[in-house]
Amino acid sequence: MDPSLGYESLVEILLLDNPWSPSVGIDSAQVGDAEAWQHVLSELAAVKAQRLLDLAWTGRVLDQPTAVRKMVEVGMPIGAFQVPGLVIRVTEPVAVAMANVQLTVSQIDLTQTHAMAWERVQGILEASRLFNMQPKTFLTQHPLAQDWILRLSSSPEQFRAHQRERIDAKHPDILQPRVQALYNILRAETKKQVGPLARVQIFIGFPGGDGYWALRAQWLQEVEAQIARIWPGYAYGLPSTQREDD
Repeated sequence: MDPSLGYESLVEILLLDNPWSPSVGIDSAQVGDAEAWQHVLSELAAVKAQRLLDLAWTGRVLDQPTAVRKMVEVGMPIGAFQVPGLVIRVTEPVAVAMANVQLTVSQIDLTQTHAMAWERVQGILEASRLFNMQPKTFLTQHPLAQDWILRLSSSPEQFRAHQRERIDAKHPDILQPRVQALYNILRAETKKQVGPLARVQIFIGFPGGDGYWALRAQWLQEVEAQIARIWPGYAYGLPSTQREDD
């Protein structure tokens, strides 16, 4: 670890860093407006920095319960958790259930380990020194910053495995129970607040079933295209849409 890298500098780096993420089919799970969402990201960066600087921490630098708690803390006071067409008072259980679904389909990475995160931070520092720039300047002004960071902090095999874990974390077996939990909570709250005849319908803009496997294939195709660009000669062929037995 760079001895000159303190907590505040680390938070700034984590906030400015914008790692590559596949673009196909993933919506931003923003809580309210852009300013509120930036507040959420700041809170999450602080959590990651604290865990990175804790030498005893061996788990993921960001986990679902912690991220959900931060989303709810920021979103509830500004009335962010509303279901279009459903007028009810949003209770904390409703907000938690909505945040669980939003987080699952978002691009926020919950799969990064402590070691992976430190390798990436070291890659940022090394690339910054290579171009004789401060990390903040490098991250915001160098046009190929993310390419250099990836080359210096990962490998084709590590990158491929990491991205596959991210999309597998959105598997229907993971997402559907969270959607069902949201539906159950909304139905109970609507019945309590509006009346027993009120109906609840929710739509989640993320595919399930065969649609998920098609999206997964598209995602992995983007991963291989990125590998071919960063590490020429290391990309696999186009992935199949056939289901795999895990």
